[in-house]
Amino acid sequence: AYNKASLLLDKIKTNLDEDDYLQRQRNIFAGMGCSQHNLDNNKTCLEHHCNSLLIDKKLDNKSDVALDLVNIADARWGCYQYGDSLKSYQEAIDISIKTCYQDALNVALIGHGIVLWSIGLFEESEASINAGLEISSQKSNSWDLAYGLIYKSNVQASIKNSHAIRTNKEALILAQKFGAEYLIALANVYLFWKYETRQPGLFINSKRIQGALTKCQDLKMRGIEIMFLTLKALNNAANPEIPTSVVMEDLVTLLDTFATLRRIKGPWERMGLQLIQTIQSRRQNLDLIDLE
Repeated sequence: AYNKASLLLDKIKTNLDEDDYLQRQRNIFAGMGCSQHNLDNNKTCLEHHCNSLLIDKKLDNKSDVALDLVNIADARWGCYQYGDSLKSYQEAIDISIKTCYQDALNVALIGHGIVLWSIGLFEESEASINAGLEISSQKSNSWDLAYGLIYKSNVQASIKNSHAIRTNKEALILAQKFGAEYLIALANVYLFWKYETRQPGLFINSKRIQGALTKCQDLKMRGIEIMFLTLKALNNAANPEIPTSVVMEDLVTLLDTFATLRRIKGPWERMGLQLIQTIQSRRQNLDLIDLE
């Protein structure tokens, strides 16, 4: 759709003044970036949002510059550019405060906290996410609230806070209320991971994981899919009633799927380490060289 819009825009370019043309072009770049974000194509996502940023700076659209920087920071996190991601988030925070633009400030604070969590700075992460959640609550922004609560629950899990699962469930319920499939999948994968960590190998969690995985594959959410595939393998590896041959099939599927993905964001590496440790302790006859 965005490619068609871009072609159409080129056809009517002569009928538009320069600012109008650039604004429409900017909206297409931003839309394409968001679309690639949902597919976890972070490198392409980053390119589109950088193009959007160039136009917004030229048009002096300060509020959109802040949003562009948030999207750029998120994509850089997905490309493992943690330092650059934190810098872009901080720049977005500074511009949002300067222009009193709360719609970018809340998600910039949340995103900043997420990156801090992913590199193990839990205290700073919790403070940033909570600040973003407070603004989101004041603005009744359900999407940002659900998104922030998901990662607040992850910080809580990392510091062994007993409220982690409750917070995760709160995020999931909120996402379900307004039908945000991406957030529902994200909330589910982290919730089921918490369940698996608390009680490894339960059959009931296997059913949950498979149902969510199938939905994720249908919606082509590739980054979350790799996490569900890892969770599936982790659950089967921890269940003594599951044959080792099935676990081996899980690992082959996981590796084959991972080979087709572009660089993806998220702490699937930690989940992968947990899988390796589980296999080492419970399936010692399996060869882990490729998985490691």
